[in-house]
Amino acid sequence: MTTNYCSPECQKMHWPSHKTICHHTSAKISAAKVPGPGVIDESLVTSLRKFCSSHQSLLEWTGFQALQLKRIPSNIRQNALLVELTYRPTASSSLRRFSIKNTHIVPRTQVMPVEVDSPSRISWDSRDDWGDVLRHFVDSGRTDFKPISTTSRGCVYG
Repeated sequence: MTTNYCSPECQKMHWPSHKTICHHTSAKISAAKVPGPGVIDESLVTSLRKFCSSHQSLLEWTGFQALQLKRIPSNIRQNALLVELTYRPTASSSLRRFSIKNTHIVPRTQVMPVEVDSPSRISWDSRDDWGDVLRHFVDSGRTDFKPISTTSRGCVYG
């Protein structure tokens, strides 16, 4: 996992807020490398990374909708969207190796912290069908999701 910055100055300025996430991620990776009773399936790890990367805009949009951040911006500090996946290692397409098992709104303390844009900077339209949209794109293996924003100039996709 990496974070890109426009300049070294921006990276230094952002470090205090990124530090917690970076240390949490490093600790989880280190813990996963320690031999234990279970064996880590490297293909699962690779597939999960590809899944998250391929569906990044869909997952960001889904979290925004599920937490109702347009209406209640403070939810970003209190809650998180937990997405349970089912892994299908024998699926013919790598984009179909995961399906959505369930989704839950949970207290933010139960999940890894993530970085998101401030809700006030996001102009996406509010939607109640986010769960159906998430399942549709994941189950069909589509990675072309574009959120909709309605502006004074009309609808904008992306």
